[in-house]
Amino acid sequence: ALLFSLFGYFGFFILVSAKISWSYPLLYIACELYPTVINVLFWALVGSLFDSQTAKRSFGIIGAGGMAGATVSGILIRQWASHIHSQWWILFGLVSILLCFFILSFWIERTVTRQLSKPITPLSGSVRRGLEYLKKDSYPKQIALLVVLLSLFGAVIDYLFSEAITGRFERNSQKLTEVFGELNAYVGIFSIVFQIFLTPQILRRYGVFFFLTMIPIACSFMAGITFISSGFFWFFLLKFFEMCGAYSINQSGIQLLFNPIPSEARAASRAFIDGAIKKSGAAFGGVFILFITYFFPILLSPALIVILTALILYNIFRLQSSYAQALTAKLSRTRYQTKVPTIDAFDKATQATLIQALYDSESVKVMNSLMVYKKTNAFDIVPHLSHLLSHDSEKVRIEAVKIVKRQRDPKFLEQILKLLSNETRRVKAEAIRV
Repeated sequence: ALLFSLFGYFGFFILVSAKISWSYPLLYIACELYPTVINVLFWALVGSLFDSQTAKRSFGIIGAGGMAGATVSGILIRQWASHIHSQWWILFGLVSILLCFFILSFWIERTVTRQLSKPITPLSGSVRRGLEYLKKDSYPKQIALLVVLLSLFGAVIDYLFSEAITGRFERNSQKLTEVFGELNAYVGIFSIVFQIFLTPQILRRYGVFFFLTMIPIACSFMAGITFISSGFFWFFLLKFFEMCGAYSINQSGIQLLFNPIPSEARAASRAFIDGAIKKSGAAFGGVFILFITYFFPILLSPALIVILTALILYNIFRLQSSYAQALTAKLSRTRYQTKVPTIDAFDKATQATLIQALYDSESVKVMNSLMVYKKTNAFDIVPHLSHLLSHDSEKVRIEAVKIVKRQRDPKFLEQILKLLSNETRRVKAEAIRV
């Protein structure tokens, strides 16, 4: 894919240098498709190299590195746009891809080949399995709908921003380049700071669904301000928040929505939704804007952003209940004796579902929730131990006794003593060790 990109960039450099008019829209389309393809291929590779625990420590750093690249490029464009003609920035991209090719080749040769214990799943297979899973289950369809709505949301904001910036700077290509460079720099800096310092706190305290509402609400607020003041600054902020969500913030939340999907289908579904569905949403956004422009031009205004925000919030509200149901179903399916459920218990919504599962009469759900707790320590188990020590399932009681032993909390001593006098042989044997 990187080699193909090298030839593509070189070809576009020749076309743009020759001032062929149709090369510019073709370049824009290619630049929209290229990041998606590379993104899916890259995360398919990275996802095969890290388990869920290592991923939590590494993916944030990798994502921050991507935003750091966007920041540096934005600063470079902002500073040098007046000195370097636009077409030469294509060569800058070509050199960047060439460096990526050599770095990735060296990395795979020296590190990845030695560490891989299983082959990387081909992208075609991932897309095929993701499509099969989307057909038979409603929950991933809701995630796909949210991704489409967010793509449509971004397309409308992009159109309004393009109209605003064209009206302000007309055909001053140098000034346009500077503004876009400045925008990318601000987005990169803000996203890195937000992801490192605020994302973990917001997810733990308020949950993934509140997290996903922040960008649409912020954009809707900016759109509302444009009704009062039509200054370019508010459109700049509108596009700023949308880019922060599209390139960084929303991705952190959407990845957590894949928690309830069975482990064997999760990577496939993620590849399909992040790739084909997201770009289909962008294409639908383009068709939608054309339709509105021809038949209902009065709707193509900031008011449309407010309407789309309402649709996104409604979809997130529906997802909240579906998420809990799908995650509970996953806890029922997984065989805890042989495999701990692959669940990232990082956010409040997931923790609430896991805690609720502790009070289920079905021992499989309870044991799977306990296995996730043992692996992640994501929530406080102490308030629930008294109930677990009196659960109908012997296996649950034994596991609860083991946790009491590790906690060394004297308030459970009376319950442990009762177990010694009136319990099964296996529970008594474990209670004696406390």
